Amino acid sequence: MKKIFKEPLVHFILLGIALFVFYGLIGDKEDRQNTVVFDTYDLENIMASWEMQWKRPPSQQELSNLISQNIKQEIFYQEALMMNLDHNDEIIKRRLAQKMEFLSNDLETMQSPTEKELQAYYESKHEKYKTT
Repeated sequence: MKKIFKEPLVHFILLGIALFVFYGLIGDKEDRQNTVVFDTYDLENIMASWEMQWKRPPSQQELSNLISQNIKQEIFYQEALMMNLDHNDEIIKRRLAQKMEFLSNDLETMQSPTEKELQAYYESKHEKYKTT
């Protein structure tokens, strides 16, 4: 057993494994943190918010400005998280507590559908549930 640990090949393999583990713990996080993802969901969300406020769709210039603002906000958000600005911040704690309160209130008002409602929904959409 002692001979195995004296072999340079074993040292090389153990060092390689240690490097892979280290990169897996550190490197992957850096890649994700330096990436801003803006997809169709974000675009639809921005456009829906605009339409609710202004009662019309945004123009091309307005949409471009909204996208730029959203990306800038995401960059600042990620930078603030990396600097741990969210820790021990009373305003952030209150805002998160407020969001949780809104979510719990929404869950309280949700009701399970009745058998009659489920049957009516199924009958109106029965084509979707056919198997071939």
